[in-house]
Amino acid sequence: MFSALIIDDEKRALNGLKLLLETHIPEIRPIYTALGSSEGYSEIQKLHPDLVFLDVEMPGMTGFEMLEALRDTRINVIFTTAYDHYAIKAIRFSAIDYLLKPIDVQELKAAVNRYLHRPLPQEHLNPLIDNLVSNLKTRQFKKPRLAITTTGGLTFLDIDEIVHCEADNNYTIFHLSGGKRFISSKTLKEYDDLLSEYDFLRVHQSYLVNPVYIKEYSQKGNLELKEGRTVNVSRRKHHWLLDKLKSLYR
Repeated sequence: MFSALIIDDEKRALNGLKLLLETHIPEIRPIYTALGSSEGYSEIQKLHPDLVFLDVEMPGMTGFEMLEALRDTRINVIFTTAYDHYAIKAIRFSAIDYLLKPIDVQELKAAVNRYLHRPLPQEHLNPLIDNLVSNLKTRQFKKPRLAITTTGGLTFLDIDEIVHCEADNNYTIFHLSGGKRFISSKTLKEYDDLLSEYDFLRVHQSYLVNPVYIKEYSQKGNLELKEGRTVNVSRRKHHWLLDKLKSLYR
C-alpha cells in the first residue's frame, strides 16, 4: 500500500479526486487531503506521503513554488491542473507527470500505474524541479530544455542539439550533434507532440527530424542530414514535407 496526499484550493476538486482514488485505486491507502497551499505544505512535512497530487494554481503558493520550497523533502508528485498551455508544456518537458482537470479515470489509473512501477528516484527530483522552474521563467526568451530519463540516469537536452529522434519499439533514440546518442523509455509519439511546436518534422513512423540539420531532400525520398546521416521519408509524407520545407525556408 502507498499513502497519498491531495492538495488543492478547491474543496470540490479535492473531494472529487479523493473519491476517484477510493473507488478505482485500491493500492493507495490511506488518502489524505489538504485545502490550499499553506495546509498542504504543513501536511507534507507532517505525513511524509508516498505520493502527492499537487494543484498547480493556488493562491499564496503555487504547486511549483511549493516544490521549490520542499527541495530537501522526499516527494513523488503528480500535478493536477486546469488547461494552461505554458504550465503543461513546462511539466512535460521536465518529465514530471500531470493530470488535466476534470480528471479522467483512465488517465488517473495510467498516471498512478507509472508511479507504482517507476517511481521517480529522489536524486532526480531536484534537477527536474530546477529544469521545470527554469523552463517556466524563460519561456518567452528561449526554448525549454528537455529532460529525458535513460538507463544511465537523467539527461537534459537543449532542443537545438537534437538532430533527429528514432523510434525503437516503445523507446526513443535521440541522435545529437557531435554523434552522441541517448535512449528514452518514452515513445516517439510523445516527443512528436512536444517538439512539433519547434518545427520538428515527423517524416516517417520511425523518425522525427530537426529541420535545422537537413542538408538535402534527395530524389530517392531520403533526407540527407548534416554530419552524414540519412533518414527515410514515408512516401505518403512526400508532398507534406515539401510544403513544410518551403514554408520554413522561404
